[in-house]
Amino acid sequence: MPVISANFLITADGKVSTRTLTPSGFSATTDDHRRLKKLRAGADALLVGRRTVEVDDMTMGGAVTGHYPRRMVYSPTAALDPATRLLHTDGGPVHVICGDQVKAETADALTTWGVAIDRFPDPTDLRHVITQLAETYSLQKIHCEGGPGLFKLLCEHDLIDELHLTITNRIFGGHAAPTLTGNAAQPLLPASLQFELTHHQQIGDDVFLSYRRTR
Repeated sequence: MPVISANFLITADGKVSTRTLTPSGFSATTDDHRRLKKLRAGADALLVGRRTVEVDDMTMGGAVTGHYPRRMVYSPTAALDPATRLLHTDGGPVHVICGDQVKAETADALTTWGVAIDRFPDPTDLRHVITQLAETYSLQKIHCEGGPGLFKLLCEHDLIDELHLTITNRIFGGHAAPTLTGNAAQPLLPASLQFELTHHQQIGDDVFLSYRRTR
């Protein structure tokens, strides 16, 4: 099983976005971007949920010291918009992780853009999905960049080994604004997960925290 890390930019009240899903760069600084690039540089693959890719207009492109990690989009229905910038930006190979019930025409439309389709009988069984992806593509480290739905699913399978947070000096409030694992209307995790603090740093009004899972 590869090491799986995740990073989020969050507000002082623990929100990763507003109720209208403001893109995650709402308060990103130069130091935060530098930290993100360093995390990407240590990964063999980047993992992001389809909705986050589209809302944040992500590319996950740009080499870090000549390193191009695979760009993996989690979308059980393979409903990735062909117009998303991810498909039109240089970078590592693009993959869509989906269910094996996805129609051939849907998959074919993505493969015309050079997307690799990774099908699984049950894409919500992330432990099996990650294990198979790691074996197929020789992945030793995967870095997740959201969103809350995917992060929660990873937590439900106890797959997060490292968590990196940038805490900003803003407060969004409200039940509809999502936290790391979704909004207040969603069910709790089946069990709490404990992490130990491995690094902390303050730069200006931002605080950078790194945690490691304790099992």
